Amino acid sequence: MFDIVIVGNLCLDIVHNEGANKLKERTIREKNVEKKLFLGGPPAYAGFTAAKLGASVGIVSVVGKDFPDEYLHFLDSKNIDIRGANRRGEYSTRFFHRCTRNEERFSKLITKADKITKKNVPETYFKAKSFLISPVMHEISPDFISWLRETVGKGPLIGVDPQGFLRMIKPDGTVYLECGTNFDEIMCYADILSPSEEEAFAIANIKRNNLDALINFFKKKEKGIFLITRGSKGSIVIDIKEGKKTVFKIPPCKPKKVIDTTGAGDAFLAAFIVKHLWSEDVLQSARFASAATSFLIEEKSASGFGSLDQVEARVKEQYDQ
Repeated sequence: MFDIVIVGNLCLDIVHNEGANKLKERTIREKNVEKKLFLGGPPAYAGFTAAKLGASVGIVSVVGKDFPDEYLHFLDSKNIDIRGANRRGEYSTRFFHRCTRNEERFSKLITKADKITKKNVPETYFKAKSFLISPVMHEISPDFISWLRETVGKGPLIGVDPQGFLRMIKPDGTVYLECGTNFDEIMCYADILSPSEEEAFAIANIKRNNLDALINFFKKKEKGIFLITRGSKGSIVIDIKEGKKTVFKIPPCKPKKVIDTTGAGDAFLAAFIVKHLWSEDVLQSARFASAATSFLIEEKSASGFGSLDQVEARVKEQYDQ
């Protein structure tokens, strides 16, 4: 039985973190597109995080003929089950990500892989203890989540990262956020919704920076755990169950250095789910997730992940005191 199954497309990412010497997008696309394609996507970031913490991990994804075999072998070598990684179509999903010094992020879609369907889920995954649903560009439909819940029953924990439900594309490929999905319907079948702050404002259709209004929007929901990640400002956790509504404001767990924030939301949700499976304590799970994410952003791309002992030590160092 798997502890967690992560559903979402693997990606080939070009990541540029702006520094003193600014690099133009055109230069990256034309000269380095084949040289600096990093393994990305939720199955990578969330999968590596969960596996390093000691959880058993399976992934469900669709990649194209252009996806390097070495990346699948690498996932397999890190104790991530790849039976749900399906190769179909010509192209994998490719993004160009540009991250600014003040934590702003700009993305462009280069190519897009096929959709994930219920036929892509190995039967051995149906007995998993939890599922993390994280589309990157509409490859998962809301109906998939309802089908999954009906198939696996009430037992498994289902968490949803809404990023891929919100992303829209301009003619030049630039990604922007627009809410065209009924998340109340999704929360009928899911237990956790984990948007970034920007995504949360898009879902709520509330003007940015009105944090009190945003919290009140989610507090009006009937049930669920809502994890709003805020980068260096920490996170906000809203726990609604049995008529009781609790709000936690979690300070950030500070990394030793900040190199690359790509995949931080995926890592946060994966670590939260894993810890929640062990403890069912929402506050402790959020602190644990924050600590786990701090290791990711200390390294480039999907390479920085803390072990269970390292994460627990950082929780004790920054929160327990």
